Amino acid sequence: MLQNLREHTQGWIATVIALILCVAFALWGIQYYLSGNNTHNAIAKVNGEEITQQQFNSAYKLLRQQLHLGEESSTSLDQAEQTQLKSTALQGLISQVVLANAATRNGFRISNNQMSAIIAAVPFFQMNGQFVPTLFQRFVDEFYSSEQAFVNDLKQKALVLQVKSGITATAFALPSEINNALILANQKRDIAWLILPQTFFLKNVKVSDADVQAYYASHKQNFMTNEQLSIQYIELSGDQVSKKIPVTEQEIQQYYQDNKATFTSPTQWQIAHITVKLPENADPKALSAAQTKINSIAQQIQSGQDFAKMALQFSDDKATAISGGVVGWVSSAQQTPQMAKVVQTLSPGQVSAPFKTADGFELIKLLAVKKGEALPLEAARTQVENTLRRQKAEQLLADQSDQLANLTYTNPDTLKVAADALGLPIQTSELFTRKGSDSGLTANPKIVNAAFSDNVLKQHNNSDVITVDSQTLVVLRVAQHKPPMVRPLAEVQASIRNDLTAEFARKAAMQAGEKIIQDLQQGIPKDQIALPQGLTFTQKTAITRKTTDMPAEILQLAFSLPAMKHDKPSIGGQSLSNGDFAVVMINKILPGVSSQADPKERQLLQQDIENHLGALDYYLYTTQQMHAAKIKYEEDPQV
Repeated sequence: MLQNLREHTQGWIATVIALILCVAFALWGIQYYLSGNNTHNAIAKVNGEEITQQQFNSAYKLLRQQLHLGEESSTSLDQAEQTQLKSTALQGLISQVVLANAATRNGFRISNNQMSAIIAAVPFFQMNGQFVPTLFQRFVDEFYSSEQAFVNDLKQKALVLQVKSGITATAFALPSEINNALILANQKRDIAWLILPQTFFLKNVKVSDADVQAYYASHKQNFMTNEQLSIQYIELSGDQVSKKIPVTEQEIQQYYQDNKATFTSPTQWQIAHITVKLPENADPKALSAAQTKINSIAQQIQSGQDFAKMALQFSDDKATAISGGVVGWVSSAQQTPQMAKVVQTLSPGQVSAPFKTADGFELIKLLAVKKGEALPLEAARTQVENTLRRQKAEQLLADQSDQLANLTYTNPDTLKVAADALGLPIQTSELFTRKGSDSGLTANPKIVNAAFSDNVLKQHNNSDVITVDSQTLVVLRVAQHKPPMVRPLAEVQASIRNDLTAEFARKAAMQAGEKIIQDLQQGIPKDQIALPQGLTFTQKTAITRKTTDMPAEILQLAFSLPAMKHDKPSIGGQSLSNGDFAVVMINKILPGVSSQADPKERQLLQQDIENHLGALDYYLYTTQQMHAAKIKYEEDPQV
């Protein structure tokens, strides 16, 4: 898990360079302020510089967010995982302070011009290319104690990244290193291998009761049950509220009259058109030619030419031209404002004068009109009632949510007071773990995280009001808690016996394989070694690291064995992921030819070598800085 945390954290640091700089110059007009208390309780000191609880809180929240473990996460952490995550966040902070201070001592700086240039390209706090203070403020409020704390943290990260970029970007690979790497990468090997299946040894395995009991006693942590709890909860929903709201006949009629346009179908026009399109960035000559063409078409129609035939012959809208230019029935909302204005001046059968659009020039013929019709009250009654109930419910839901919050907060040890006041039932869930249920309310990460929070689980309080969705609010408390406990031996002994049987068989296969390796290394020919019935060595010549028609684990082992000495086979073995044991012999090695590598392969390999060398240089640099730093832990950080 720790390696995964490091990998995710590195990705986040690489991304956050953009945010760094979003502050000092992007935030014109915003005054720095402190939100929260001014306590500076140190949890650690690095070369005399304090790391405060507030700094840790920000780092911990950001790490959880990066690993998708925030409030919206479907993954909750057990105590051991949370402890490891806290340690990772604190060690990351300590490393950041050490490396930022080292960068400053070595003369690295983040200039105002650098910050301004990066801010201009940062999309995180922007909307439509413009900086939006509320987006920035929302981020700061979520993860930091103040704007200044955000600035300080990101400036440190920028300094660290500046040094890292400087070190890793200067790594280089010599031509001889590239050639040697190509020779090694393109090497070919002749091999023979033998797989000793674990199943061959199962029949000889005996697992005693004492073996089972001993394994159980020394691995009890493997047989812990998951922590479980069930909750009592009150659910306040818009649907519940709306069902209780009466709507009078007078209100229905009044709403219908006030919003009659809502219940009227729109007027529709059946039109045909002829389009003469203009190319993008049309010059005056093209504009004049298009205008001349549309005017000529209009004159011919006025002289008696059929509109449909002219559309078929001249319209640039080929999709409608084949049907005489007929577009179909359209409402005002389906037309451009310019077209709607023209259409509304026409009578059926009338053709408009040419007019210009964004795409070119148009002629429109109005074929027919359908006037809009009002929906009778009885037909609209259900829609009106639902709308009125929804409007009333929104206000009532807001009022009752305030009442729910107040009553559950002032009576933190019971839900009954709020339930009685609001006429809501107290419901109880089934038991669930920190991973939640597969369905229902307790599949919601917000509900799970609230239920397992210290405030609810350890202090036995009601939760805050939880917004499940825009129409549903929930307050909960723990109804039953089952802490993790060791499962009894009788319940797990069959599983233990199966595992031990497989493990003993794996060890037997490994011992048999090691005996074969020993015999081969002593010079006994492989065809003279006693093998389990039915097993033989498989041989393959000129394999490469990219060979696909053989087991991947065998291929990996074949290229991990050392080179042959004095023309003697290189021999080795290992247990495979399925419990089998493999013995591999290297009989011949053919070096790769670097001159045969294409330029692209050579370039990619060069980049890979330089990346690895740069990463090694930076690792050695950070190790040296951390070793030289004076780090003192003051107290355990809280979350």
